[in-house]
Amino acid sequence: MSEEEPKSQEFEFMILTKEAKLSLLYQMMQDLETDIYGYTIQEPMEEDPNYLEWEYNLKSAQKELLRLRKLFEELGGNYNFNKVSN
Repeated sequence: MSEEEPKSQEFEFMILTKEAKLSLLYQMMQDLETDIYGYTIQEPMEEDPNYLEWEYNLKSAQKELLRLRKLFEELGGNYNFNKVSN
């Protein structure tokens, strides 16, 4: 059998609802924001031998967070979690 694998954008999800996808993206973004915050409060001095690795990890996490935010917003997600409705 030589069936072609579908591209991720073309894959039809049968179980994950829009709300489930938003929830999953929200959790992933929360984890990345936690990581980024941790990186920013533990910044090594530039002379530290681990500085380049720290910088790479920080920038990679920020880039991935931006990518996930875009997906989240495209699905209709918003960031008004702290507002209490009347």
